[in-house]
Amino acid sequence: MLDFAHCRVNDEVVKDIDTSNVRIMDKCFYGNLYATFSDLLKWKTDKVTSMVSMFERCPKITKLDLSTWNVRNVTSF
Repeated sequence: MLDFAHCRVNDEVVKDIDTSNVRIMDKCFYGNLYATFSDLLKWKTDKVTSMVSMFERCPKITKLDLSTWNVRNVTSF
């Protein structure tokens, strides 16, 4: 499980997180006040099965480009 909820992670840290073996991303960035999550294109998400509330209460997000994500196995958003 990937969990950075309420942590002070910024965009430089987030873009390089290795997500290749993550299966659950529920609330992983819940309440993050610092990152805009503007560069997540390199993330590997093909093993993820749940992404519930991943970016909930993240006020700096203005736009998310998740076009490269493989969400075929995700059953809960």
